Amino acid sequence: MTNFIRERIIDNAEKFPNKIAVRIIYENNIHEITYSRLINRIKQYKELLNDNSSRLVVLFLSTDIESYILIYSCFYYGVIPLIQTYNPKDSSYELLKGKFKKLSEYYSDISLGLILGHEHNNIYTLTNSNYENINKLKDVGLIQLSSGTTDFPKAIKTSFKALENNLLKCKKNWMVNENSKIFSWLPISHCFGFLTGVLLPLYTSSEVTIINPKDFYENPNIWLKKIGRASC
Repeated sequence: MTNFIRERIIDNAEKFPNKIAVRIIYENNIHEITYSRLINRIKQYKELLNDNSSRLVVLFLSTDIESYILIYSCFYYGVIPLIQTYNPKDSSYELLKGKFKKLSEYYSDISLGLILGHEHNNIYTLTNSNYENINKLKDVGLIQLSSGTTDFPKAIKTSFKALENNLLKCKKNWMVNENSKIFSWLPISHCFGFLTGVLLPLYTSSEVTIINPKDFYENPNIWLKKIGRASC
């Protein structure tokens, strides 16, 4: 199965360069990025990700534009993203280093970890020398970790074929197209949140607006208010 996500990134940048690829509403601030700007930012990750020794990358993600750029960059350069939640307000760099160390010991084919910095969107890089041949993952498009509430987090592997089948069903059942607007509060590290908030808008060339999950938890009514604001 081909990396159709990379193809969609390129197509959208060519066909809809000025269209908003992602909009994030966080604490009443709106952050946006167009497809032309997105692909330019993706190319800034070439040196870091376009390396044959980094085929599987742990991404500690929060709900912000930089997390989206990192995700799309992994797909663009053929790197398998292993998704882990990261809340910069609750997780220290040292704590995340510890999490990465445990993951790389448990899954020995992990070679690189990326953490969004607490300030100015710095990228912290964590490396692991236990790299092994991962040809067994050649058809895998995405890996997400389970919550780990009952045991060590399980790595759930999803193939490109399964991803596209799910996206086709979402597109058909919900009649999503390039004129649609998707609005979500789900964490992008969540399986459904990732599919509908990260991949579906890219796949259908639609517009996506994301609000921070914490804002929704604290006041569910804010969702309706934000939908009205995003639709203006």
